[in-house]
Amino acid sequence: MVSRKRREYRTRTTLLESDSEDDVSSSGSATEAEDLEEDIDMEDLDTTELENVHSDEDCLETEDADKKREKHFCKEIWQLKKLPYSAELEEQANRHFQMIKKGLAESILLNDAATGFCHWTMELDKYIDFYGRRFSKEEHIQLIRIFLPLVKKGAIFRNVKIAMRTLYTLLCKKDFLTREDLVIEWRPLMELYVEVTFKNLEEDGLFLMPDGFRSDLHTLIFYARPYFSDESVQELLDEVRPFMCIWDESCLRYWKLMDLFLCTSLPVEKQLTHGFAIWLDEAWYWYEQITNNSLFETQAIKMFARLSVECPGHIDWTDKLNLIFRRLLRALRLGHVTGLCQIFNQEYGSIWLVFLIGTKSHEKLMSHLRDLFNQVESFLHPSNNGLHTQHIMVLLSKLLSNTLLRLKRKRSEKSQSRTRTLTKVKAVKNSCTSISIVFQIPDEMRLTQAHLDELVNMLLPSLKLIAFTKTCKELVSPAFRSACLLCPKIILPVVLEMVYPALETLVEPHRLLQTLGTLLGVLIPLVKDEPDENGKTYRSHVITILNSLLPGLDCNDISKCMVTYQIIGVVVNMIPIVDCSEAVHVRCDLSEDEKDLCSAPASFDSLISMLMDRLFDMLIAVGQTASTTSTHGSISAKTGNNIEDQIFHRGTLSVFKGICRNSSTELFNIAVNKLYNVACEHVFDSRIANDVIGDMIQVACKFHPDIAFQKFFKLVISKLQGCITREFY
Repeated sequence: MVSRKRREYRTRTTLLESDSEDDVSSSGSATEAEDLEEDIDMEDLDTTELENVHSDEDCLETEDADKKREKHFCKEIWQLKKLPYSAELEEQANRHFQMIKKGLAESILLNDAATGFCHWTMELDKYIDFYGRRFSKEEHIQLIRIFLPLVKKGAIFRNVKIAMRTLYTLLCKKDFLTREDLVIEWRPLMELYVEVTFKNLEEDGLFLMPDGFRSDLHTLIFYARPYFSDESVQELLDEVRPFMCIWDESCLRYWKLMDLFLCTSLPVEKQLTHGFAIWLDEAWYWYEQITNNSLFETQAIKMFARLSVECPGHIDWTDKLNLIFRRLLRALRLGHVTGLCQIFNQEYGSIWLVFLIGTKSHEKLMSHLRDLFNQVESFLHPSNNGLHTQHIMVLLSKLLSNTLLRLKRKRSEKSQSRTRTLTKVKAVKNSCTSISIVFQIPDEMRLTQAHLDELVNMLLPSLKLIAFTKTCKELVSPAFRSACLLCPKIILPVVLEMVYPALETLVEPHRLLQTLGTLLGVLIPLVKDEPDENGKTYRSHVITILNSLLPGLDCNDISKCMVTYQIIGVVVNMIPIVDCSEAVHVRCDLSEDEKDLCSAPASFDSLISMLMDRLFDMLIAVGQTASTTSTHGSISAKTGNNIEDQIFHRGTLSVFKGICRNSSTELFNIAVNKLYNVACEHVFDSRIANDVIGDMIQVACKFHPDIAFQKFFKLVISKLQGCITREFY
């Protein structure tokens, strides 16, 4: 069949020309011509799939008959429907996809992998970028089955990489295909992985792989793994068991293959016959035999964590928690630890523990966590700084961030419980209804606010101590942010209690900098704080803090200035800068907290005036300083700004953008008049000061052209008329 079709297509004089801008990719080269001689054996492709793809060309001739049928696309870009030329765009998309299918079929039948197949593969990637997954489920499966045989051992690595990139683009969205729709053979992927990973042929100079080939292969295996067959688990165990010897490095191969290729997303009814029931006890036995500084402990923890994520609530880990926490405690390196130590990956270990909250192991898990953090709390004191501090802070941060991710998954599962929106056009009757291959968390183990409060209250003493740590300061703000998003009513009072004394202190300036970094992490939850059962919020503190932060804009302390810029920039870009104090007298349905919130902006005019004065004082100070970028009197002047100039430029522009975007007309006039006066009265020799003034004028004219454009245009004209003379012209 393939030979006959190949002869038919060789009689053609020209191939279908592409309308894309990537025609150069189909022109070929000497290297590609050499690759063509040792090209992929395309005859391995299923000929029925080629016939199915190629037969779609007849759809253009039978368009009237197809109008009676319906076709459901997997996912379109809905914004394209809102364009005035959406009909022409839809026709262009249909024509483009027909050309792609025809080009892929021709290149495969002609064994043209070096030029034609690569070209049409890139066209398919462009089609997905432009129009989304605008094809039916049947076409989706056909495309995957066309590219899968090309990823195999012995093929040309360049072509394999192109096929892998397209495959994980087609497979990355798990909502479009189920295990019943598609089955992927795992053995060709494993043979290719073993060849490029364990045989060291590239190091021996036998071949040269493209850049990023191994990472692309890992990504493809990750997306293809949920579609492995039910029998793949037992087949994989039979394949890798001979490598399991804890006294030999071959055990590393066992755990890597198990970690990469073991399918854990089987349906619940198949788990006892084909799933974790046939390998979990064996894997746990070998995990118990792990000694200190083991090579494969990370792979084992990663595999157990994936099992708890993809099979939530189906495994009782209660009797295994003692070993888990014993190894976790050793890995924290408390005290002065030298020599070999337990390797417990805290990223995957925290995921493992977080997905046990709310399960049968919940009570024992929380008891172990409470005992653990009570034991390590004294090690987090700033005076007890050491290597252990970093490990404990990483564990604390990962626990909170992964709890936040689990909460996000819970909410996204609720929103995805409805059928995915489908687009109807001509072609097939079958719909593209999708059932996710990742099983939803059972209702009985979903996180409740009581679970979150219990966890955050347990970690709160440790959070208070890390706020003033001397190492890993970059972990403090994300940890407080995650905790505040989980339980804002618990974290916000604690942060505010630290902020106000730090703003008033004069003898401990380092406390102010660390506290402002913590405040920056919880600023968004503070601005969006919801009323509690008594109707109270913490939102009114935002304006009070904003008034107190103005002295922090100091060009002599760049660290404090940068954090202050960030806080003020977030606030002015999130709240409406409008004087709404009159609302108290107009509305009668406001609560006491809302009345306080409406009365607070009464001082916005003086606040904006002081803020602009502070910004321009810094601008004048920078403008009077000899700049490294000044071009006067220097032929070889530097063209780049230092870090302080960049912070000043971006910070000032961010704050001014927020003022222009969210302020009322009266308050905008105050800010723009300040800018106009500075532009009229000062001439700066510093390039950074001139750039800031120019960008601020541009922002003002962009947001309020009716007010700012005429004013600054006249100023620019008057300045230019004084500079342009007859000789200059």
